[in-house]
Amino acid sequence: MQTKSFFWRAVSLLGNRHAIQSATDPSTSAASAAVPIISDACSALVNPSINSPSTSVVIADAAAVEACYKLFPVTPADRRQQTDALKGYFNVYPYKDVVTDSKAPFYEMHFDLFAALDAIATNDAITDEFSLEMNIVDTLARLQDGHVSYTPQCFNAFVFMQPFDLMPVYKSVDGGIEIMVADLAADELAAGSAIYSSFWKNAFGGRAPSDFRGAKVVSLNGQDPVDFLQAFADKYNGIGHAPEARFNSLFPSYNWPKIDEPILSSFSVHAYPTTPISYVFELEDKSTVSVTFEWVGIMTPGHKSTTFAGGAQSYYKDHCSTFAHKTASHHHFSTRRDKNLFAYHKSSSLQRDAADSSHGVANIAEPTHQDVNGAFFMLADGNTGVWMMSTFDPLDGSEAGLEKWVRNITVGLLSLEEQGAKRLIIDLSNNGGGFVCYGWGVLNYLFPNANLDHLHYTFRMTDKLADLLMSNNETAEFMVGGETLDRKPITDYWNQIIEPGIQLPGFTQQYSNYFLNGCPKLTGLKPLKNGWQAKDILLVSNGVCGSTCAQVTTIMRNQLGVRAVTYGGGRTHAAPLNQQPNFDPTSFAAGDVISFTDTLDFFDSKKGPQRIGDSPNENAESKLLPVKFKFPLKGGQMPFWTSMSTHSKHPDAPIEWIVDPSEFYLRDVLLNDPKTVWDGILKNKFFDAPFQAKAKHASFGVGRYTAKQVDQAAQVKTGGKLSQFFKHPVAGVHRQGRK
Repeated sequence: MQTKSFFWRAVSLLGNRHAIQSATDPSTSAASAAVPIISDACSALVNPSINSPSTSVVIADAAAVEACYKLFPVTPADRRQQTDALKGYFNVYPYKDVVTDSKAPFYEMHFDLFAALDAIATNDAITDEFSLEMNIVDTLARLQDGHVSYTPQCFNAFVFMQPFDLMPVYKSVDGGIEIMVADLAADELAAGSAIYSSFWKNAFGGRAPSDFRGAKVVSLNGQDPVDFLQAFADKYNGIGHAPEARFNSLFPSYNWPKIDEPILSSFSVHAYPTTPISYVFELEDKSTVSVTFEWVGIMTPGHKSTTFAGGAQSYYKDHCSTFAHKTASHHHFSTRRDKNLFAYHKSSSLQRDAADSSHGVANIAEPTHQDVNGAFFMLADGNTGVWMMSTFDPLDGSEAGLEKWVRNITVGLLSLEEQGAKRLIIDLSNNGGGFVCYGWGVLNYLFPNANLDHLHYTFRMTDKLADLLMSNNETAEFMVGGETLDRKPITDYWNQIIEPGIQLPGFTQQYSNYFLNGCPKLTGLKPLKNGWQAKDILLVSNGVCGSTCAQVTTIMRNQLGVRAVTYGGGRTHAAPLNQQPNFDPTSFAAGDVISFTDTLDFFDSKKGPQRIGDSPNENAESKLLPVKFKFPLKGGQMPFWTSMSTHSKHPDAPIEWIVDPSEFYLRDVLLNDPKTVWDGILKNKFFDAPFQAKAKHASFGVGRYTAKQVDQAAQVKTGGKLSQFFKHPVAGVHRQGRK
């Protein structure tokens, strides 16, 4: 295993990255002013034998960090104030009623969020702020909604690590799953050495940490490892309704641009301390070893050891007593891995049949085109192109950045055509979502003749929200925007949005009238020469497919018949090969996101008299309004709109609640190796399977321009300002996805 000159880990979730670096790294080391040392559980974290007040990194066991965090008391009134504030925001949560009683054929959930918050408020065993916030975090995770985030400002000074990155290995013969050690979670040099020498040394039982690479996990805390990891994912990785997506997100995975630096592992690194884990391993020499490891905390950037050295009050004053910013980030962390994670390929227990490499992707070729947002590859069969698309949100949000993002797509797809790609794999694994109108633009570029229909949007209506929309046109335009179903601008919110309203199947709560997002079409782009028919396109997903990703996938599948491929997952896929797993690639939240800060601003800025009387069916809780939290958040958000597909099997239900399994499933893959995924598609001849075109679009030349359109499009230059790409300004488009 190659090592680095300093201990480094990037801790992230879906795009938000933090670096953990040692004091020897000059980019983070800085002289610190002397502060008085106060003797309490917080100052004890700066252990002179491991850390010092002058270093930029503090390493401590989870119990010690928790002892510090629990020094800040709360009263019953504090608990009630924090939970009632949260209720005020979640009165406009689109699934407030759905989660209480969602039954088959939809994802099942029977969870009363407000009752759970009341239970926290009345729980006298919760006597400190940390326990209060962790109870709220765990409660919101039960919603399984990737758009919901709640990040307490006071308790993000550390991330917590276990020693191992694990990886499932799927058995193609019997459909079974084994869990293996892919790599160590921390480098063994520099600051990382303190973890092994001071915290985990004895736990390894006299063996070197490297001895555990390639080991098979026999049990975790006395349970079957797959069952343990699925339960762990269900509790801590509430990113979507599909259990397979939650399971996959525990492990190292891939997307662009770091195709050789697997990302998105959230088992070995966690945001908050949790219980120790006891492992039973079968090592490569077939010996059995039992070990138990505590979680170890590592201080994150933005925090200083001097703050802890000053004691609890110093820490609280610096990090807990004022509100930070409104950027929302989820409370579960993930880790960016280095190339060494591929070392487990060398393990004899994980070696793959050499014949697998004969199907097209023995080694990933150089991209035919690339930028930071995506890349395009030709597979070795000479007929199949791959578009690896990591986002619908240009990393550079400027006009120039958007133009580059759009141009990358057109140039990349044209490059695949030039290389002879007759079939197209669109790999959306770990696609983070983004702006829904950009996804709509991509669809119309790929399928210019398909006459695609927009998704329909709606939101949960309350008396107070109706009052707000009627009282403040500026706020209403920001919160709703869009167009009516007949493509008219929304100007009369009472008649166009509020009345008569709709109801979701099985629920009595009023929702707004349906409306459209109002996305323009991309214009001025060089057209594809031939394009691809829907039957020649496959969508690939590991279930981690952000909101815009989910909506684009839904439209392509529902309206065009484009087929989807999923892979990975937990126990539900340990099935005989002749059974089709029930893996839905689009269980991620598919609606518009609004931050708690913006929601508070909207309701605080309401002008004019109340125009609507209270409905008799709204109780006291429904009248709670968003208010400032008692304890500040680093970030928080929730969905506001939800989306429906008129072409789905349940056109009046939110698409994220509909169980819509992929047409194909791959078993024999490695989650962090795209070669195995693309190889599997070719090996299993998924493109050759019978294709059923959707009736509405069967007669369209899907993905192809008519001769007239080619002539017209050829007259438009592909360069120039953003106005040449969009018929209307893009300021009104709404961001959706994991942001």
